Amino acid sequence: MAKITFTLDLDYIDEFENLDDDLRDEITDTVVNKIISKIDNSIEDEAKKKLEEKLCKVDETISKRFNQIIVNFFSTPKTITDAYGDVVEKNVTINEKLKARCDSFLTEKVDSSGNVTKGSSYRPTKPRYEYVLNQIVDSSLKYEIDNIAIKIRDEAKKMIETEVKSRIGEKLADLIDINAVINKAIGN
Repeated sequence: MAKITFTLDLDYIDEFENLDDDLRDEITDTVVNKIISKIDNSIEDEAKKKLEEKLCKVDETISKRFNQIIVNFFSTPKTITDAYGDVVEKNVTINEKLKARCDSFLTEKVDSSGNVTKGSSYRPTKPRYEYVLNQIVDSSLKYEIDNIAIKIRDEAKKMIETEVKSRIGEKLADLIDINAVINKAIGN
């Protein structure tokens, strides 16, 4: 059931006006405004819904097109040149170059800082996998050595404290002549 409420301001009624006409006009205006408001809301809701659908379709289309561009870029053969424009490799895809680079990455020669050494180098070199493994072992070893050093230091500190306390106690007992004090206290 629909309910419509309205208000009517009757400040004054002109001599030439009729109360029925004023009420009818006010009711008509209120009903028309309510209907227009409902129509506006339903049109707005429908427009939003259609706009969302279109945006989803546009997003899907853009994603598909972008994926297609990326796939084409990686799989289309290219000619690779050096800085002077001389051809280095012909008909090579980006996929092939990535695979080759990944294959050679761990076997590249690096210096003690992990930097790639090119050509002949007077610095000692080793393969990258060896460098990485050494870094992992060195950091683990350093961590363990630090922990052991802390434990040894703490144990040595405790041992020294107990030894010093016992020796100070012995020296004080000799100085005070503790046996004489005990004999006096017992009454011998």
